[in-house]
Amino acid sequence: MTLTPELAKAIVEKIPGAKPVLSSRGDSKGQHVKYTFRFEFVGLAIRHIAITRRATSEGVTVYVNQKSINNIDFSNSIVSAARISEKYPKGYKGPTGDKGLSSSAAQLSSLNPEYNDVLRLSVSTAEDLKQLLSWYLGNSSISTVPNKSQEQYSAISTTAQTSKALPESIIPKSEQDNLDADTKSLATDERKAVVKVRYGQGSFRDTLIAIGGEKCWMTGLEGKQLLIASHIKPWSHCTTDIDSRGHPDNGLLLSALWDSAFDAGLISFDENWQVVTSKYLSESAKTAMNIKQYFEIPEIYRNEQRAKYLEYHRIKVFET
Repeated sequence: MTLTPELAKAIVEKIPGAKPVLSSRGDSKGQHVKYTFRFEFVGLAIRHIAITRRATSEGVTVYVNQKSINNIDFSNSIVSAARISEKYPKGYKGPTGDKGLSSSAAQLSSLNPEYNDVLRLSVSTAEDLKQLLSWYLGNSSISTVPNKSQEQYSAISTTAQTSKALPESIIPKSEQDNLDADTKSLATDERKAVVKVRYGQGSFRDTLIAIGGEKCWMTGLEGKQLLIASHIKPWSHCTTDIDSRGHPDNGLLLSALWDSAFDAGLISFDENWQVVTSKYLSESAKTAMNIKQYFEIPEIYRNEQRAKYLEYHRIKVFET
């Protein structure tokens, strides 16, 4: 079946977990932006797909991250149906210093070439698109991929998934009791370190890094070693909602000072995504954090689910 941008959009919309990324302003508010259909998927990492609304002689143009949601690199031995028309390696700049690809695609965190390897692909048929999505979203049920490619994909997918650290969302409840017993005498910082080492907080952090790169979401401070994946709804509050422990929307990637203040309830964020400070936060701390400059969470990290977690933080954690 010949593929059109509208058909491509319809195919992606039917995939479970597909979340349209709509315009939040202007005449197209609440709709896909003028030049692309955009979708977000959440798995082991955040992934987006942008479908250009104007077809070419080569077929329908789509933008994807070079790595699938399961961290598998794009390869024509796995996805034989899609043709690479342009590569945007991490750090790529266009001739005028911009991101070098459609701005409506580059606005999506996993398609921003400042922090990701991004591909522009041409796809001609509906089955070709389904094969591409099968790789990208780690779901072989989307399409029947040719046997050889499917076997290769399955083997790589299995390896990738089994090599991951144990996801926080599936840690047995009994382990929380063990953690409490083993860390009862430790200081807060020491206990936090045990949690991160024992329960794979690194994979949680890696997922947050995939969203916006190796930098603090508030200050832009760069350096993976300096960043902490902060749980918005604290780990210990998730005993009846353990999926929240590993869900990326329950996270903020922050430098150590911001993480400490947030974790202690000395700062939070209001319904407009702006910083609110506790009366217990010292003036010297405010100055060190430069809150007057870094006063709101950037738009790229805002979504409905994260807003709900932040509301919980304001009510249950924030020290007013």
